[in-house]
Amino acid sequence: MNAIPSTPQRVPLLHDLPSPPLSSSPDSVSAFADPPCGKAPALPCVRASGASVAAVDAEAALRKSIDGISELRILDSTDAAHVAQGAKDGRALAAGGRQLQIRVVADSFRGAKPLARHRKVMGALKHLIDSGAIHSVQVKAVPTPVQVVG
Repeated sequence: MNAIPSTPQRVPLLHDLPSPPLSSSPDSVSAFADPPCGKAPALPCVRASGASVAAVDAEAALRKSIDGISELRILDSTDAAHVAQGAKDGRALAAGGRQLQIRVVADSFRGAKPLARHRKVMGALKHLIDSGAIHSVQVKAVPTPVQVVG
C-alpha cells in the first residue's frame, strides 16, 4: 500500500512561473537601436550614398504617397542570412529582400488613428513588399506635433 503524503503538493500555476520576454526586438523603432538580429551586413544592392536600393525606393514611395512629411528616417537592418534562409524555405519572396525600420512624422497623420497611419505607410510600400525588394518593415508613424505659439 502506498503512503499518502500528509501535505498535498501544490501544482505551479501559470502566473507562478517566470515570464519570458515577449520579444527580443527593440521596444521602439524611434530608438533605432542595434538591428534586431544583431547583424547589418552590406549587401550588393547598395548605392554610393550607403543607402540600400530598397531604402531609397521606400523613401521615394513614402514622399510621393504621404503629404506633409516633416521627418523620415529609414534604417536598413537586414540580416542577410535570415532573409536568405527564408527564401530557401518559402518564408521570404526573395533572397535579396531588405529589413527596414521606418519612422515617419507627417502633418497628414493628424487625427488619424495608429492603424490608419500604419496602413498608409504600408500601402505606399506595397509594390516593394510584393516584389520582394522589402522582406519586412517595422513602422512608427506619428503626426507632426502641434507647436503652440504663446
